[in-house]
Amino acid sequence: MSSKILTFTTAWAPEFDGSDGQLNASVLIFSTPRTGSQTLCRLLYEVGLGVPAEYFLRVLIDQYRERFFIGTPPDAASFIKDYVQAIRERRCLNGVLSCKMQADQHQRLAAHLGYLWEDTLPGLTVIRLCRHDYFGQIVSLGAALQTGIWDDFSPQLSRRLAGMSDLAARRWTDIIFLSEFYWRRYLEGRKLPVVTYYCEDLANLDKLKDLLQSVGVDRSKSEIRDMLGKWPRYSRNQPLIRALSQRFGPQIAGRWAELSANPKLAASMISRFVSAENSFL
Repeated sequence: MSSKILTFTTAWAPEFDGSDGQLNASVLIFSTPRTGSQTLCRLLYEVGLGVPAEYFLRVLIDQYRERFFIGTPPDAASFIKDYVQAIRERRCLNGVLSCKMQADQHQRLAAHLGYLWEDTLPGLTVIRLCRHDYFGQIVSLGAALQTGIWDDFSPQLSRRLAGMSDLAARRWTDIIFLSEFYWRRYLEGRKLPVVTYYCEDLANLDKLKDLLQSVGVDRSKSEIRDMLGKWPRYSRNQPLIRALSQRFGPQIAGRWAELSANPKLAASMISRFVSAENSFL
């Protein structure tokens, strides 16, 4: 296994290419922002389960497209199909294709490939990654948007200390709530093999061991502990997260309660939210 560590900003690099034969199994991580998905991707890569990355994040697609020499223009109707095929061919490692995606990315993919597109993936397991602490998740999203720091292994991408307003806090809340709403509604209508896992459990060795076993990998707790020990267990955004919590706590709680009490409102917002392709990223 490569000693190079998989991060948000390096996952597209040639060092992570697989292309090692037949695709036998697939792992999809259905996530929402700020649930520890990058840590989970690193863990799955470390144990040999493909090269899990956010291949359908709009701002990263061009990097992958350039690397995979896809001739189809990105605005062509067939682009997504050609792009998916390139990922299947170039990022299959140890016979496994793995990918994480957010709600907007999934909706866009389904629009191009069809509602049942996951059924074409062999040996599929879906990991539904959630977070119990929605409030912490929302302010973490706000901090990441402000600083540009999405992965503590990555360099600071920007300093965008702007937009810290009640309207911004409302938007962060909408993003998290509607993402969760989308996944719940989608999975209720599909019979997929789903393993639900929570961000808070990434520090629980027993639950991590169980998660790996659910996707066919057996590792001891000491092995898992050693892998986790290579990676940061803190956030450089913590000071800003505390500031945002104090400043916008009532606004976030109020907006969450409003959406929770009115599922028809959430349903009416979901198509507009998803069609925007989460351009905030």
